[in-house]
This record gives sequence, structure tokens and C-alpha cells, in this order.
Amino acid sequence: MAILRVRKLEPELIRVLEDRAKRNHRSVEDEVIKILQAALDKEDRENCDRRDTMIAGIVLASHATLATRNVKHFDDIAKSVVNPWEA
Repeated sequence: MAILRVRKLEPELIRVLEDRAKRNHRSVEDEVIKILQAALDKEDRENCDRRDTMIAGIVLASHATLATRNVKHFDDIAKSVVNPWEA
């Protein structure tokens, strides 16, 4: 509970974390870590989406073709995307 003591979380938030941890058969610390990991993963996906959007914009603006294995991220510009690893 070191994380909770340091932050002096509101009692309601602590109760919610304890309930969620109990439901998921984890300690409160593990539950907090799991929540933080999920938030960071979401942030990483959003950053990836921004990068993909910037790449798509560059491809469209330069009338280029994008070679990538990750064609599903570029469905909007399908005519400008190829997967060179497909037979």
C-alpha cells in the first residue's frame, strides 16, 4: 500500500481500488500497476495513431506509395499502400 500512502488518495478512490483488486484477485498495488499499464498502453496506441496519420499525410501530399506490413492502419489510403511481404 506504499503507493496509496504516498499519494494520500481519497477514501472513495481507495475503496474502488480495493473492490476492483478483490474482484480481480489481485493486491491493490497490482491493481494500480495494471491500471497504469493500461493507461500507458492506450497512450502508446494514441501516439502510434498520430504517427500513422502523419505518415499517411506525407504519402498523400507527395503522391507516394507506402510500403508497410501494417496495411490495416492505412485503410483510408488503400490505393497508396502496398505490403511488399505479401506474395
